[in-house]
Amino acid sequence: MSRTPTLIALALVGLTSAPALAGGPVQTEADPAAATTPAWDWSGYHLDLRLGSPLGKGYQELPFYLGGIVSEGEAWNGTVATLSLGRDWQRGTLVYGAALSLTSGDIGAMGFYASWPNGSFQCMQCETTIDRQVALTGRIGLARGRTLYYATAGLVRADVVATALSGTVPMAEATRTGHQVGIGVEYRLRPGLSVLAEYTRTDLGRFLVMEDINALYATAEFETIQLGVSFRW
Repeated sequence: MSRTPTLIALALVGLTSAPALAGGPVQTEADPAAATTPAWDWSGYHLDLRLGSPLGKGYQELPFYLGGIVSEGEAWNGTVATLSLGRDWQRGTLVYGAALSLTSGDIGAMGFYASWPNGSFQCMQCETTIDRQVALTGRIGLARGRTLYYATAGLVRADVVATALSGTVPMAEATRTGHQVGIGVEYRLRPGLSVLAEYTRTDLGRFLVMEDINALYATAEFETIQLGVSFRW
């Protein structure tokens, strides 16, 4: 039997295996499917522009007459615009930060009336108006790729004005300090730009509209839904 085919086969095996042995371990290409989605960095400064409208109703109250009389008003109405400058930090998926916000635009709630049971009235067509809100809030959130889910809480200060007869008769005005809480969601379109939606609840307490034998109070508590954009750097 001829040994020539066997020798040729052995020679071919040696030739094909020689480069691998000489060059060390064989390098394999990375599997594209194994690549992970790049993480989004939520740390840094952001400037937000938001636009929205209020929710809820305004109330007037006569707390010291016959156990208290409450007049339910109409829904808060108007449009508000908010400019917010903030700073965020990130640790893993946890994002936390603080922001200073300025909100302009009057929002008002008209009360039907607040009257004495004997037929006379203290304030007819009472209206409560809120303007020039300044809020200092902190926020904490959870990052999920391009999306950030967050909650906010902090202090707010605003001008509150009470009028009668559809705003024609001034009754009282004050600068009130209260608290604000909210929740929101932000979505990154690209590294420096996001869109967001935010719900907040603001409570400035009740304030004195008119003081006499039956003091008249009005509430300054409302909710807001806003949509906006956020510029990040």
